[in-house]
Amino acid sequence: METVTINNKQVEVKLPDAEEKYLAKLVFGDVEGFASNLRNVEHLNSDDEESDDEGLEFQSDSDRDEFLDSMGNQEYGFDSEKDDSDNESEIGQLDDDQLFFNDSEGEEVDDENKMDVDSDDSDDNDNDESDEDAWEDSDDERLNIDISSVDRTRKLRQQEEERFIAGNEYIGRLQKQYNSIFPAPEWAAHKYEEDIELNSDDENNEGNYTNLFDKIGSASHSIVTNSSNPLKEFLSQNRSYAPEEGGNGEISVERLIDANIKRVSHGPVHALSFHPTQPLLLVGGLDRTLRVFHIDGRQNEMITSLHMRQSPVNSASFVQNNNGKTFVLSGGRRKYMMKWSVEGGAVEKITRLYSGENRQKSFEKFVVSSNGELLAVVGSSGWVHLMDIETGRWIHAVKAEGIVSDLCFLNNNILIIGTSNGEIWEFTAGANGGGKLINKWTDGSIVGLTTIRVSNDGKYIAVGCNSGYVHIYNKSTKELIRAIGVLTTSISSIEFSPDNSILCVASRTTRDALRLIRVKSGKVVPNWPTARTPLGRVSTLAWAPSGGYLATANDVGRVRLWKVSRV
Repeated sequence: METVTINNKQVEVKLPDAEEKYLAKLVFGDVEGFASNLRNVEHLNSDDEESDDEGLEFQSDSDRDEFLDSMGNQEYGFDSEKDDSDNESEIGQLDDDQLFFNDSEGEEVDDENKMDVDSDDSDDNDNDESDEDAWEDSDDERLNIDISSVDRTRKLRQQEEERFIAGNEYIGRLQKQYNSIFPAPEWAAHKYEEDIELNSDDENNEGNYTNLFDKIGSASHSIVTNSSNPLKEFLSQNRSYAPEEGGNGEISVERLIDANIKRVSHGPVHALSFHPTQPLLLVGGLDRTLRVFHIDGRQNEMITSLHMRQSPVNSASFVQNNNGKTFVLSGGRRKYMMKWSVEGGAVEKITRLYSGENRQKSFEKFVVSSNGELLAVVGSSGWVHLMDIETGRWIHAVKAEGIVSDLCFLNNNILIIGTSNGEIWEFTAGANGGGKLINKWTDGSIVGLTTIRVSNDGKYIAVGCNSGYVHIYNKSTKELIRAIGVLTTSISSIEFSPDNSILCVASRTTRDALRLIRVKSGKVVPNWPTARTPLGRVSTLAWAPSGGYLATANDVGRVRLWKVSRV
């Protein structure tokens, strides 16, 4: 013990033991080593094993000593220099091609390390992936997981008596189970041979094309290169909707995985559109992004997306004309709209309507004809402009008295317009002889018309009101068939099912405000939705042309998917 003075007080301090002295020497050195190294300072940076040209050796703080030998640290303290020299000599004897290796090829795995949850020797569901994980946790190998204690993990057992497995093996079995439940769709596993060839062409022609597939700026005409156009590749496969199950009994509604589960919108969804022939759903909203999903009811993978700066989406639609060309139209509260030609890869900004630009303040509301030829855009002061979709040419304009609330096409040649004062206007459409008023009629029971739709067979007209009532009319006689009070708030969405037997109505004002109506009987389906149905505030809805799919979007960016069938 040693006595020292601290704050005018005598304090006994324990003297350092041999280990503390040694550690202090390693960190701070000692007087003897400092003096020796000071005399040989010019040799401190020498690489010749701490000796100069004259053969003089100097003392180093890292020299071997007896205390280090007694601690058994010789392997860590001194063998490294020998190992380094041995490694240098071994590397010097290698050929140049042996200094590097190519890790792009997958390494072979021993059979004993392969995972098979179903204890099946078949490799049909194995994914040929050679990409390594971005992160590997070394603790996974040391973990032991009890898979027999919880019902959820018991499914991972290969044998009934199996209990503990290693952490990395547990991860492998979870991945195998997930791939067996949710296999990758064919389009995602497709190798895209054409795209690979086009990629090489794009590299040679770098600078000639601008890849604007994920970001569209202010240019009036942009190009989407073929090598980055998976939507075109999907359409070339000629997919079709799943066949719809028949039946004439009660309506059954089954919830499926969300349509946009792979990429949820960052804001309210205002536009939904199913492709006329292929299982694709177009989703657009205030996040200024169009997303296309492959609807199969199981995974609903996202095919592609198109981001448009400063262009929120209020209306969007898939269009397929009689020539087989596919377009995607998008509009919002801007003085322009976007037209994407999928086959040609061109994204055009339509900014002017010749002879009608003074009456067109925005493109936030439009409808397209079922044959994909005509586009009707709501203007200001009761004006509606008709355009040719393929050419973008303005054809003519029609005018209704009052504020246009909604509009729709009938048989591709008649445009039906509903105004807020309850009047319904019918005009001829088309390039030849279009724009003529055919009929104007109203019903005194309509107060505050908000939406209007015509059934696919042209027999019925459904009108939604701000009172929550839905009026169904006979199209030929204009006779009111029934008025149904389904909701208590303003009707914002109304759509006929493809077979015209069900009418789906919704209101975005309140939560879970959606109902299904049998068209012939006028009765509301009683068993759906229930109090626990997660609809939210329904902002828009759409029926698939086939397959019985119903998509409903809400104000938080989610698109629910339902299977509507008869049992």
